[in-house]
Order: sequence, then C-alpha cells, then structure tokens
Amino acid sequence: MKRFIRVESSAGGGKTTEIVRRYIELIKKGIKFDRILAITFTNKASEEMKRRILKNLKELAFKDDFIFKVIDGKDGIIDNFSDFSVKTIDAFLFSLLKSCALDLNIPPEPEIEEKEKEKIRMVIDEVLVQGENNLYLKSLIVNFLNFISNISTSLNPFENLIGYFTSFLEKERILGDNYKLFAGNLDSFFLLLKKNLEEKKKKEGFIFLSDISPLVFNYVENSDVPYLFFKLGEKFYHFLVDEFQDTSLIQWKSLKPLVENALSGIDPEGYKGTFFYVGDPKQSIYRWRGTRWELFDDVIKEFEGK
Repeated sequence: MKRFIRVESSAGGGKTTEIVRRYIELIKKGIKFDRILAITFTNKASEEMKRRILKNLKELAFKDDFIFKVIDGKDGIIDNFSDFSVKTIDAFLFSLLKSCALDLNIPPEPEIEEKEKEKIRMVIDEVLVQGENNLYLKSLIVNFLNFISNISTSLNPFENLIGYFTSFLEKERILGDNYKLFAGNLDSFFLLLKKNLEEKKKKEGFIFLSDISPLVFNYVENSDVPYLFFKLGEKFYHFLVDEFQDTSLIQWKSLKPLVENALSGIDPEGYKGTFFYVGDPKQSIYRWRGTRWELFDDVIKEFEGK
C-alpha cells in the first residue's frame, strides 16, 4: 500500500469520495479505525464524511464479517464512537489545545467566543474610558484619531479603529509578534489594546476561534511529538486531509510534526504510517485566513520518498 498520496481533484470532482475510498481501503488492510484521523474544513463536510464512511462500511458488512466487527464488534465504531475521528481541522487542533491548556496558561476548557468583533469593541470602549484619566493613554488615542482623520473621510472613527485593530490581530497571528502595522505610537496603542484584550480573555475564560491555530503552532514548535500525543491521549498514524488547498500555513505547520511522526513510525498493529490529501489548488476559499495554495505542491516535494 502506497504510504504517501496526493490527489488533485477539481470542483465537483469527488474529493470527499476519494477520502472515503481511502478510509475504507485502510480499514480493509486491517488498520484500526482509531488510528485514522480524517480532516476537513467545515462541520457540514465533517458530518457528511462520517455519514458516507459509515454507509460504505455498513454495505460491506453484509458480506464481510471483518467489516461487521469493525462497526459492531466489541472494539468497533458503534461502542467507541468518540474514537471515530472525522473532524474539522479547528476541532482537532482545539482538542490538542485543551490537552495542553495548563502548559499554555489558558483555562482547561476554554470557551470559544464566536462574536470576536463584539469583544474587541468592548475592550476598545474600556480603553477609551481609561484614557480620560491617563495622559499617556489619552495622547495615544488622540494620535490615532488624528491619523484616522488624515486618511479617511469616515464620520465614525470608532469603526475605523475596530477595523484597524482587527487587521492588526489577524496579521500578527500569521506573521508573529514582531509584526508592525504602523510605526511608533500607533503600534504602541494597538499593543496596549492587545494587552487589555488578552487580560479579558484570561479573566473571562474564552479564546477566539482564530486563536486556536497560532496557540497550537507555538506549542508544537517547542514540544516533542511523543509528548504531544501523550497529552492528547491518543495517537494517529494515518492522516487523511480533504480540501487541502484551504489549509493555512500555520495550520500545516501545526499538523506537520504529527504527519512526519506518522510517516516515520509503525502503528501498534504493525502498519507503517500514511498520509493522504486531496484538493484543488485553484479552488481555495479561505485565502483571507492565510491559506497558501502553493502548499498543495510543496508538501509532495517535501514528503515524496518517505
């Protein structure tokens, strides 16, 4: 069985079908379902993939006792459904994040705050109020409002401030802490806003969905892979990724050490690790999240032969 496979498939070309086919192939080879991780990018796609995998397995189970046991045996999917790992990439990274929460100084069960803009608005409101009694902070605010008035005709500079600060956070997540959106005091103001936002997250026990990948990436960069799996409480040796063109660079860097470990290892049943991904580099829909379609080709160049 080939251990590293890339499939390029255009829109409507059956990318999910390819993932389902590969999953069934791994099961037929004798690989346990809880050694396999199938990843996609939306909850809807994840549920559809689960449904199609189970449908295919059930059809095979009528004429194959081995497949029947995979579904309904003592160690089968039905009695161990939580180990049937078909997840969005955010869900998988979040499970890893929770297992390492204490190391990262975040709550063990952080709440995912989906209303990111509302929380940012609240933080900015609080900082503007603080500026009334703090000369230094007031000067930072005035400098920024002057900047806004010089480059924008908007009658609502507050909305501009929210937009610029949100852009600052997005760019910093991708490019790192040394990223500068502006020079001098303008960035100082944003760093102050960020400090207040991080304090609010810690106090109220929440993180943004957009925080997950950077937090995991920073942790992965400084941890051993076996330790990561120990923290996660499970170990995957067979990775399947759907819609790979929608993977951001930071998401890939978070997954890569786990994939490398799988390809260099052998699962407890004696099967060598595998990596399978499918996508269409011309079809990326998440470019705004820092996706890089070039990864589709770069990864195969890096892993071929392993």
